[in-house]
This record gives sequence, C-alpha cells and structure tokens, in this order.
Amino acid sequence: MNQDNVEVPPMSEEPQTEEPGCLRVHHHAPTWHLDKEPTIVQDLVMLAGLDRISEISYEHYNAGLISVICEHWQPETNTFHLSWGEITLSLDDVQHLIGNSLSLVKLVNFYAGKLEKYNDSIQNKMPDGQKKKDKVNIKWSWGFAVLAHLFHNLGAASRTCGKQFAAYTTLLESWIFAHFPKLHGIPKEQQSDAPEYCTRWKWGLSITERTGARELLKYREAFDNYKVEDVSNLPILCI
Repeated sequence: MNQDNVEVPPMSEEPQTEEPGCLRVHHHAPTWHLDKEPTIVQDLVMLAGLDRISEISYEHYNAGLISVICEHWQPETNTFHLSWGEITLSLDDVQHLIGNSLSLVKLVNFYAGKLEKYNDSIQNKMPDGQKKKDKVNIKWSWGFAVLAHLFHNLGAASRTCGKQFAAYTTLLESWIFAHFPKLHGIPKEQQSDAPEYCTRWKWGLSITERTGARELLKYREAFDNYKVEDVSNLPILCI
C-alpha cells in the first residue's frame, strides 16, 4: 500500500470551555406575617424557635456572589477550595449568624419521650440476634438540617451542569460577609441590636438584578485574590 495516497484525517479542534454563567437563585423574600396566622400556628412556630426567621432574612440577594462561591465548593469534602486552603460552614456559624431561631431545644425536649418510644418500637421489631445493646441516641436540630440542606444544594450547584441554587441564601451570604470582610463588592457592616449577627448587613434594591458577566468576573477575581490573613474568625484547613 502506497503511504503517499493515505489521507490524513483533519485534526479536530479542541472544544473551547466557556465560563459558567450565573445560577438561577431561588430566594424567598421575608413576606410571611406570623401575627396573621391562627394562634395554634403561632404557638407551634414559637415553640420551634422559628418566629424570627421572617425578621432576619434578607429581602434581596446577589446572584453573582452566590454563583461564584458555589464554583469553589467541593462536594467530596464539603468545603470551599480557595487558593490558600479550604473553608466550610459549621454549626457555630449557624448559631452565631442566625441565632437561637434555628435551635430546636424546646421542641426536642417536648418530643423526647415520643422519640424514645419510637426508638423502643424499632428495637422490639428487630430479631433478637440483631438487637443492639445500646439504644440509638436520637438527636436532631434545625442547625443540622439547615447545614445538610445547604451542603446538598451547594454540591448540586457546583456541578458543571448545575443551573440553580435553592437554599437559605441569608445564611450563605451572611457567612461570606462575616468571614470575608474585605471582599470587594459586599455591603458594609452596620450596627444592629438584634442577637442574630446576620442582621448587620443588608443588600440594596438593585443587587438582585446584578447577574451579568461583569458581576461574575468581579467576584471571581475578588475570591482569587483574597488573602488568608484577611479571613475573619473561621477555622481554616490550610494545604
């Protein structure tokens, strides 16, 4: 076979990867008026310690900021990967930023007996050989639930195919404000008498619509250039 007659297939061009665009953020404005609900609803909400959620939640959000921080999330470690190390949210952050409103101490105490009876019923239904010597210690709180839901949605949004983010935006944004105080483009901290630290910041009316490429580029550069010594009061796993 004459090698001179062999046609060389054209070289395929390498696909160009585009920068991910802005996520669609599902944000619910604090428009719920608890005082207009029936008394039984008010009592249940106050029992759970959730009566201040509407008061402390942000009315506006920044989709560009949320989109960029999601790009740094690693689902395998549940941490944000930055140029100098890893960072994540903790239960202490939930308590500090949102306060006791997400604590179920009262509700856990109220249902402690019912949870124990439920655990006993599970143990009794198991074969004798599979029964455990120690009962399962059932403990749960809104703090764990909020973090689990947030981590799940951060993981989904960080994927290449991720198009949306649906979690408690007030917690995520206030965490950024509190621990990246020198980040360019975030609101300045203000005085607040409320026990929840998240109330020290507030977005303007025009922030919600800032979803363009320029907004994304601004926050990408801000996080890439952020110095580890400027991170405030947060456990850091340096690598």
